[in-house]
Amino acid sequence: MTPEQEIKMFGETIESMRKMNPYTDLPHLPILNITYAMGILSDAQEVMERGNVEQARQFINKAKYFLSEVSTSLHPANQQEKT
Repeated sequence: MTPEQEIKMFGETIESMRKMNPYTDLPHLPILNITYAMGILSDAQEVMERGNVEQARQFINKAKYFLSEVSTSLHPANQQEKT
């Protein structure tokens, strides 16, 4: 995906989104990304109430991105063996 496509989809680049997420450096705690996504969905509700459908769509896409990160991190194929 190009940076232009990311901006259209999310309102910013993926790199920028990841920098804004305070939990990016804590991949061992995926629940925090879920909490972060819930906050983004609240933002989407707020801008929907104000009639900004485009920004709401971008917020929802951001939340989906972070939820997919959780899904990926919890997939058994991505789990490291514990010894």
